Amino acid sequence: NMAKAVGQNGKVVAFEPQKKLYAEQTHNLKLNNLQSIVELRRQVLGECEKIIQMNPRNPTNEGNLAIGNGGDSAQMITLDSLLLENVSFIKIDVEGYEANVLRGAKETIAKNRPTIILENWPFAAGYHRVFEILEDYGYSYTKFSHCDYLAVPKDIAN
Repeated sequence: NMAKAVGQNGKVVAFEPQKKLYAEQTHNLKLNNLQSIVELRRQVLGECEKIIQMNPRNPTNEGNLAIGNGGDSAQMITLDSLLLENVSFIKIDVEGYEANVLRGAKETIAKNRPTIILENWPFAAGYHRVFEILEDYGYSYTKFSHCDYLAVPKDIAN
């Protein structure tokens, strides 16, 4: 997992906006004694700051949400607003909201040039936009599984 990959001196900042899953992950972090490495935030990453509501697309799949009316409320923030230092890796799995997260992380990505792993479903509305944003940011990308991509700065990829 990410916490073990960064080691004792590293830091993981994770986001889980759903109340139930946030509580479960908080409990899991305590059980595994990872609170000093993982900062879990009950927020949504996006391209602006606002309060949003999340609707389950499928009530039997808690990980498949859409932003809309109803459901849990959470604060949306940009990754850039956190002013994080030494960001070496970003993982994005946000059910079709990847382009919005990337737009809200523009400064963080430009400053740190991290490796990015993201999920990008072919049927998502912003599917092609994700690739355009990565290219605009100077990244090349490679598909490594059904809908998962590895993106690295072009100067490193060459």
